Amino acid sequence: MRRRKLRTGSKNAKMFRDLVESLDDFFTLGFNPGAVMRFGFEDYNRIRDAKDRNYHRQMLRKMAEKKLINFHEKGNDLLISITKDGMAEYLRLKLQMLDFLPAGKVCMVVFDIPETQRNLRQEIRRLLTNVGFIPTQRSVWISPFDAGDILAELFRSKEGKPWIKCYTAQQHHTII
Repeated sequence: MRRRKLRTGSKNAKMFRDLVESLDDFFTLGFNPGAVMRFGFEDYNRIRDAKDRNYHRQMLRKMAEKKLINFHEKGNDLLISITKDGMAEYLRLKLQMLDFLPAGKVCMVVFDIPETQRNLRQEIRRLLTNVGFIPTQRSVWISPFDAGDILAELFRSKEGKPWIKCYTAQQHHTII
């Protein structure tokens, strides 16, 4: 049986080339083949890209409403900055996706923040509570997650004060 080849300039050949040249479009064809066939790959991509841009604008607006980001205009450019609450939310999300430490090890956060910085103390306690740390004392918190590097980076940026330390510790069970 003789194999049929596509004619070089045919519509089928063009469609086949478009299909192979963009894997994303190939997978999209499986989800909405009618739209791809009706509009063609290029027009369907333009429609999909416009929907994606609209979706991203909506998400940015929602983040701004929640005060996670701010918008600033600089000339003709629109700049986005992350707020303090936004950074805390980012770190909270990042900390929630961490792996467990090996058995018997814990991440320990110890802090001795002066009374004049009461708000910072409360902020640290709220953050540690939100990401699953357990207080063993008012200023000593532990977690089974490997959060040391992220927390050390965060605490280093907190005014550069040596009030907060983060350790990975071996947990020993003692019975008294």
